[in-house]
Amino acid sequence: MKRFFVNLGLAAGLLLAASGPATAAPALKEIFSLGGGAFAQDHIYRIDLSGGTVTDLGFSGVGFPTNLAMAPDRTLYYMNPFEAHSLYKATLNITNTALVGAPTLVKALPTAGFGIIDGMTVGPDSKLYMTGYGKNEIYRYDPILDVFEIAVVLTAGGAGGGGEFRSDLAFDPITGNLVGLGIEPGGSGDRTLFEIPAATALVGTSNPYAWSYFGGGGSAWATKVLNVGTEIGGNPDGLAFDPTNGDLYMSGDGTGVYAYDRVSAVRGALIAGTGDGALNGLGFDLAFQTREVPIGIPLPGTLWLVLAGLGALASRAQRQRRQ
Repeated sequence: MKRFFVNLGLAAGLLLAASGPATAAPALKEIFSLGGGAFAQDHIYRIDLSGGTVTDLGFSGVGFPTNLAMAPDRTLYYMNPFEAHSLYKATLNITNTALVGAPTLVKALPTAGFGIIDGMTVGPDSKLYMTGYGKNEIYRYDPILDVFEIAVVLTAGGAGGGGEFRSDLAFDPITGNLVGLGIEPGGSGDRTLFEIPAATALVGTSNPYAWSYFGGGGSAWATKVLNVGTEIGGNPDGLAFDPTNGDLYMSGDGTGVYAYDRVSAVRGALIAGTGDGALNGLGFDLAFQTREVPIGIPLPGTLWLVLAGLGALASRAQRQRRQ
């Protein structure tokens, strides 16, 4: 019997060795986007940055969604900005490869004087932050308490060529600031990145704030032009940060997703599978998520061999007791 337990311990050691340590693999990095043209406009898509592949997650339940935001619990928020600003949500399965159940209507947000809402992100406080065309305001919506309010008001200009918040928002994981795509003040009409201090965006209402370039007035972003037909192509419409390292990604309406150097403002290559050049494709708004995936799980063949060994040891011990 003693020999049996010794052998059983050895077999258990083999099982642990086959399983490997209880660690986690590097996080899977995924961008979520809305489609158009060659991709169904009413579907949500997952872009695997590691493999450069695209997965159709299914029907969004909205005819023409162009705003997309994602919470850490894999809840996606989106809306059709032309239909009473109806905010919807859907939940992803554990592998982020399909929607779970039918999308649900959260709320028809206020519409009077709001025009086209075209930028949306989930903040560190789990509230939604959004803005829109021709606007000098950042809106905040609490989906739990159902509170909609103005968070920030741009003081340097406003709608009509004096500068405006515009087409997408995302919180920078390095600085904590709210970053967005907008039109700079001064009448040039050029689109570039702006940023708002976290405290100004997250706390209080109708906080006045003058335009500030991403990285400051001396940064490469102060002279970076993201106009239609240039850098991103089409209409600059998507902004997302990798929460693990602050890497920056941007997109244009249906022209694909690009990585950008957050310091030099230099555009990287088109992410494989996300666009099709001059034709419409992916890139209508962006949301980013990372997922830890456990490793060290034994291969099926190895696991069965170990279990078979345990069974053999048990049989041998049984025979020894009968002798």
